[in-house]
Amino acid sequence: MGIRIPEDIAFAGFNNDPVSTVVEPNLTTINYPGYEMGQVAARNLIAHLNGGSTVNSTNTIILRSDLVIRESSVGRKSI
Repeated sequence: MGIRIPEDIAFAGFNNDPVSTVVEPNLTTINYPGYEMGQVAARNLIAHLNGGSTVNSTNTIILRSDLVIRESSVGRKSI
C-alpha cells in the first residue's frame, strides 16, 4: 500500500520479543515483567484456593513496565 514506517505511521509492539531488534525498522515495544506477572498470578490463585479470597473480590495489581523506543516510532529528522 506504500505506507512507510516510521515516515507515514509510527508502529509499536508489546512484549519486547527478540525479533523486535531484527526486523527493519527495529520495533518500538513495551518491556513488561512476564515472569513477575506469573508469580503474582500464581500467588493469588493459591491464596484463593486456600480460602484467602473469594471469587467476588478483586485486586488491582500494578507492575512496572518500560517503553523501549526504537526506529519504528521515530519520525524522520528534518535536515
